[in-house]
Amino acid sequence: DFANSQHKLGEDLRAQGAHGDAARTDGKATEAYRQSAQTDPIFTRELAVSFHNLAIDFRALGCNKDASNADREAVEFYRKLAGTDLTFTKSLATSLHNLGVDLHNLGHHEDALDADRQAVALYRQLAETDPILTKDLTYSLSAFASDLHSLGHYEDAVQAVREAVDGHRKLVETDPRFTWDLATSLYNLGVAYSELGRNKDASDVEQEAVDLYRLLAEKDHAVTKDLANSLHHLGRNFRALGRHTDASKADREAMELRQQLTETDCSTTKDLANSLHNLGLDLHNLGQHEEALCAELESVKVHRLLAETDPTVTRDFADTLHNLSVYLHKLHRHDDASHAQREAIDLYRHLQK
Repeated sequence: DFANSQHKLGEDLRAQGAHGDAARTDGKATEAYRQSAQTDPIFTRELAVSFHNLAIDFRALGCNKDASNADREAVEFYRKLAGTDLTFTKSLATSLHNLGVDLHNLGHHEDALDADRQAVALYRQLAETDPILTKDLTYSLSAFASDLHSLGHYEDAVQAVREAVDGHRKLVETDPRFTWDLATSLYNLGVAYSELGRNKDASDVEQEAVDLYRLLAEKDHAVTKDLANSLHHLGRNFRALGRHTDASKADREAMELRQQLTETDCSTTKDLANSLHNLGLDLHNLGQHEEALCAELESVKVHRLLAETDPTVTRDFADTLHNLSVYLHKLHRHDDASHAQREAIDLYRHLQK
């Protein structure tokens, strides 16, 4: 009939990446199933699936508000179905997880936390009798940890992401394809430890993440950005521990990787500027003032270009100029140092307006 044909067409369009057309088609299927379900509850399942698919379309289009509305509908229908048939529990957990993603993307972190907490509880229950769902549990735990982190609940975030790490370790033992997921969970754990000032713990897990990303990047260049980000955070933790030589090595590698990335992806230019700035800090801490100056001059150059079109870079630009003045002063180039400091002050004043 009409609803089923629209549903099938939506699947085909989605598989082709035509999400706009898929959304329009799935919308028609949803309305048709809604009408059918009003007179025959047996269509509630098809209606829930249709809302689930519609949310996928909207999410792919970046329409997070519409996606959250569709996922909310899917959650309610799956909750109703699971009330009388436990086989729908997994579908309910999946819809709750997706709703959490939508709400997180909208910045509604409290609501996202509630949805993800429910999803984790359901997946944990399901994984006890079906270990294959450990994968879904780890993804849900990662999302839950992200919500906690966004709300400043860092201790709770550490506990959630540590459980995700443990889950991914088990998955990697039997399926190496989960190595990227393990590396990413370790990276997230390092970030959470850093927020708590546990820099030693952070550096340990970040080093493991770096090692895994490095192995993956040898075969898949798409992982290079993840490797660079992990090295960047590793350098920050080494610096906090006073391990300036190790910090400089990590930051230099991150900088070199980001230089490569900017050749094909200009969106990584800001990351390159930050790596140059951090490398300057490391070299300054090591007493290598000429080298620190060279890195900071390059960072200033890149930040200046970025600030012309992106006002959000202004504070980083000002911080870089301030450090530049410090390095120039250290080398007794006082006139240049004063010029850089005045420009930094002007930018800081502009930010206070």
